Amino acid sequence: MRLVYLLFILALFGCSSQKQIAKEEPVVVAPAPSWVVDRPMSSSYYVGVGSAPITSGTQYMKTAKENALSDLASEIKVNVNSNSLLYTLERTNKFEQEYKETIQARSNLDLEGFELVDSYQDGKTYYTYYRLDKAEYARQVALRKKEAQTAALDYYEKGIGAIETGSFSQGVHFYMKGLQALEKFWSEENTVVIDGKDIQLDNALYSNLVDLISNTQLSFNGGGQRTYHNGFIPSRSILATPRENVKLKYSNVPLRYEYDTDDGKSSGRVETLSNGTIDIRMADAKSRGEMKLNVAIDKDKLFAPFYSDLFLKRIIDDLNPAKYTEDIGYIPAATYIESSEMSQGKKASSNQLSNALKSSLSGKGVHIVDQVSKADVKLLVETDTRPGNSAYDFVVVYLDYEIEVVDVLTGDSKMTIANTGVKGVDVDAEKAELKAYSNLSKNIDFEIVSKLKNHLY
Repeated sequence: MRLVYLLFILALFGCSSQKQIAKEEPVVVAPAPSWVVDRPMSSSYYVGVGSAPITSGTQYMKTAKENALSDLASEIKVNVNSNSLLYTLERTNKFEQEYKETIQARSNLDLEGFELVDSYQDGKTYYTYYRLDKAEYARQVALRKKEAQTAALDYYEKGIGAIETGSFSQGVHFYMKGLQALEKFWSEENTVVIDGKDIQLDNALYSNLVDLISNTQLSFNGGGQRTYHNGFIPSRSILATPRENVKLKYSNVPLRYEYDTDDGKSSGRVETLSNGTIDIRMADAKSRGEMKLNVAIDKDKLFAPFYSDLFLKRIIDDLNPAKYTEDIGYIPAATYIESSEMSQGKKASSNQLSNALKSSLSGKGVHIVDQVSKADVKLLVETDTRPGNSAYDFVVVYLDYEIEVVDVLTGDSKMTIANTGVKGVDVDAEKAELKAYSNLSKNIDFEIVSKLKNHLY
């Protein structure tokens, strides 16, 4: 029995020793293939070799593949044809290198038909080797280019059709969509046949777009100076047409406008109607003097859907939209003042309120005339004074007044300003009355003249 047990122990020891010897044997690594050491070269294939460290918990095989495909794509060069849109744009926008790098990066995402040639690992690093048939890649690119040209040509023709019917914004949108469809091929010739003629499609789209934006004419279509008759609220009708064909009216042209106010500037956004016009009403225009109105095509509104595209934005930034500027004149109301000023029921010796009104209104640019036939507006001024309660040897007088604004042409009453009980205090009635007029005159701009704004100035 002891002998059996001893033999069993020896057998276990022998197995354990063999396992230990097996663990200690060195791992044999196959020699690295030539493509790991020397990058392969081929006239028929684009080649890419990538690697990644073998680290537990990482997708090193996926990373190596991505690196290999990026390496492969770097062999696909973007060349600029002298008839291409990129060649045209480069002379002004200077973004050829940026365009090439971006298109190169996009090519990585578009790769199709590549194949795995080989892979290798040495225990520390994983290597992978891919290739792409150049002829097959050229076929794929030609197919995508043909599809892009077909889409772009459709947009081009739709753009021309929209412009011929005066649909401005729609025309711009179609031209931009056409350029966007061909963007990956801006560095190449994009020749298509239209009505039996060869045209460079992306160049034609760009040229039409530039012409549309810069040669749209914004012009005066109605409106006048700021006068009493329009309430000093000027209105301008703006017309949008092609510069060379004013009979064609552009609808849906987004516009931005800006004009002067008492507090600085006021701005807004409008869009032309189907007849090519839009009225801009300047309700908060500055009170007095000439003012300037600036109107321009609203690029932000027009191109909002395309600003996220880097290269389309570069084109947009370089466009110079049509503008319209006008100085709008100011003609204050010709005003005749008719007064009836009383002193405790009797005619006063002087027209103190009327004189104060003339002085204040003249300072605001209002033209005071001496004949009602020359006036736009007539001010009917009535005043009277009455005694108040006196105390401590002081006399109190109250001044009541009413001012009516009458349209001379129609005879209509436009407004009435009235107040009772403007107080004056002094040692006698005459001086107290003068004090009441003086108190009113000190506050005449606030109490009366400011309320006449938009009626007289």
